[in-house]
Amino acid sequence: MVWTRAAREWPADVRLAAGQHPRLGIPAEASLPLPARRAFDVAAASLEASGAVLVPVDVSALYGAGNAPAARSLLAELDAVLLPTVGVLDATLNALDLAAVTVPGDRRPYGITVVTRAFEDQIGLDLASVLTGEQSPDPYPCESVDVVVFGAHLCGQPLHDELHGARFGGLVRTAERYRMVLLDGVTPPQPGVVSGSAGVDGERWRLSPAAFGRFAAGLAAPFVLGRVELEDGSTPLAVLCEPAAAAGGEGLDRYASWRGYLRFVSTGGPRFPG
Repeated sequence: MVWTRAAREWPADVRLAAGQHPRLGIPAEASLPLPARRAFDVAAASLEASGAVLVPVDVSALYGAGNAPAARSLLAELDAVLLPTVGVLDATLNALDLAAVTVPGDRRPYGITVVTRAFEDQIGLDLASVLTGEQSPDPYPCESVDVVVFGAHLCGQPLHDELHGARFGGLVRTAERYRMVLLDGVTPPQPGVVSGSAGVDGERWRLSPAAFGRFAAGLAAPFVLGRVELEDGSTPLAVLCEPAAAAGGEGLDRYASWRGYLRFVSTGGPRFPG
């Protein structure tokens, strides 16, 4: 999809990533030349092995410029659709207000095209990078907010979805002036990070402006957003804890991270109540 700032403004709520298990539509039935069929099957299997959930769907709406409502409906419940490049027309996808990334095949024209909703080009690039083995470029749009998380918002933890399509920005560690405390009466179980004399491991996530607004508005007490100093000297926003809520809680400094404590619990340590 061709995009220019003069034509359309980038939406503030665009997703920057599809998560660990993107839902990927594939043609329910496809009559293809044998080389194209092989290329498509290999690509689909590679994406499934990387964590994608393959969903057979009717993709006929993506081959007609007049099917925009049907195309939007198709993508509404999916993160992307994988198509054999044979028969895919850029002009048609533009008319449907969709974005697409094409990965050329070893023998043209048998490549693979990843179709996404408008402005979710980065999701298409990420999926294409699984097929090429090349790292995709820095995500766009340029406007985004980085947030460091330490507990239940970590990848794979119960509250991770509250980051609303955030993009992983790497593992981080704080400067040696914080501490992690097990909070009482918080569901799901979570740590609170407050001032102290140790370092804490966490994850950096990049959110679109609108996603950050929703995340900040939904952050429940005793958690607050504040600046945290990382060991590299940077000071991004992070999910911290009100000091009063952490008073008297069990110190978790020796585990260095929430995941470290969870591993301890899973191998015979103390159990969470209830």
